[in-house]
Amino acid sequence: MRSSTTPQLSAISLGDRGTWRDRSWVPPDPVTAQVMKNLYQAGVATQAMGIFGMPGETEESMEKTIRLALELDPDLAHFMMAAPYPGTEMWQ
Repeated sequence: MRSSTTPQLSAISLGDRGTWRDRSWVPPDPVTAQVMKNLYQAGVATQAMGIFGMPGETEESMEKTIRLALELDPDLAHFMMAAPYPGTEMWQ
């Protein structure tokens, strides 16, 4: 992991853009890749996080998410399983 005089960390959310409900705030992959490159060059440690098992997700979309993480090459990639909670739309 890179270090700097002031500890800094940036994290992004990973996911196949086709499965996101609200795509309006999700930057396109080229923008995300450039941001990660800029952070790397500035010495800022990066993390990428993804959640598997969201509604509408397929094996293909999960593989796209993994490929994106590999392409972005963050200092840490962390993946979690979606957990539906009672009373939520996902629970039903």
